[in-house]
Amino acid sequence: MSKLIDMTDIRFGRLTVLHRMKNNKHNRAVWKCACDCGGEVITDGNILRTGMTKSCGCLRSEMGERLGKSSATHGMTHSAEFNIWAGMKKRCNDKNNQGYRNYGARGIKVCDRWIESFDNFYADMGKRPDGLSVDRIDNDGDYTPENCRWATDQDQCRNYRRNVLNEVAVRVARYFYRKGISVAEIAKTYNVNRRTLNDAIRGITWEGV
Repeated sequence: MSKLIDMTDIRFGRLTVLHRMKNNKHNRAVWKCACDCGGEVITDGNILRTGMTKSCGCLRSEMGERLGKSSATHGMTHSAEFNIWAGMKKRCNDKNNQGYRNYGARGIKVCDRWIESFDNFYADMGKRPDGLSVDRIDNDGDYTPENCRWATDQDQCRNYRRNVLNEVAVRVARYFYRKGISVAEIAKTYNVNRRTLNDAIRGITWEGV
């Protein structure tokens, strides 16, 4: 049996753990917490530790109010730009979203400037040109003003292919460099960019091949 971790007085978001609830029917570690707003909530320890619960419910209400006010202000709730912004956040934050494994699970985030403000997103990106969608220039980078652009499907495919090739180059460089083969030989034999290989060699201490 695993040892119970005492979470009394530990903070999780707006919640401070008061004490463990006894005699719960599921025989799980369930905790009573005080919220900064003055409310209280009883919740499972795993839910607290994973960040699924951060308040007594007041935080969700406030975010809903802000979203409602924002929607009323910009009047673009049903626009393509708003749907793109909302989809971007879901891919990065919602573990139940179909695209989460390719975004949030890989550590890709939406920057603080955009995460709660569609107005900021629209101010930075502008109106979506017909036929284009949001694209991250660095496929491993976050959604930020500096790393995003409106791009065609062809541009996005080329960007994806370039990043895949770079990943292959990194693996090739690490493997053969360990075998004593020079960067020049690797670049010539496998027709990959020498600068990319040099970057890979500098990361030779990373685990894996």
